[in-house]
Amino acid sequence: MNDIPERRRWFEEYCRRLDENAVVKPSKGKGRYPCPCCGYPTLESRGQYDICSLCGWEDDGQDDPHEKEVWGGPNHGYSLAAARVNFADHLTMYDRGQDTRAGGEDTPEIHEAKRRLMGAYEALRSSLEPEAAGPLWRLAKKAEDMLWKLTLKKMKDDGFL
Repeated sequence: MNDIPERRRWFEEYCRRLDENAVVKPSKGKGRYPCPCCGYPTLESRGQYDICSLCGWEDDGQDDPHEKEVWGGPNHGYSLAAARVNFADHLTMYDRGQDTRAGGEDTPEIHEAKRRLMGAYEALRSSLEPEAAGPLWRLAKKAEDMLWKLTLKKMKDDGFL
């Protein structure tokens, strides 16, 4: 999981340039953008406060040039660099025991669903065959759907829905 910069470079093919605040500008077509924290293509836009389904980072526009700064706001007291370390260690941007999302810490089932989703993204990234992209994206979509179902179940079980 320590190849976040490599993953981000590959997924940033969806992005063409940065604006003055180092926020990736949206492309004209549909596409996914890499989360600045975990590096996986979970965001529909950049800098629009989308929340990554894998790591929980809320994309407030912070990126590599400012990774060591704590901006506060939606990501509380976490710098992007600290959130990246946490994700590499335990699949969430938060310190252990400090997960502030509704429902708190992930269950083992959610961790497994995250690993399956990451595996689907990795298969997509490493595929050299253009015709494989469609089936691999469908595999990733199934893994995303499973993660979402498990997350909703946990929130319901914990009384948040």
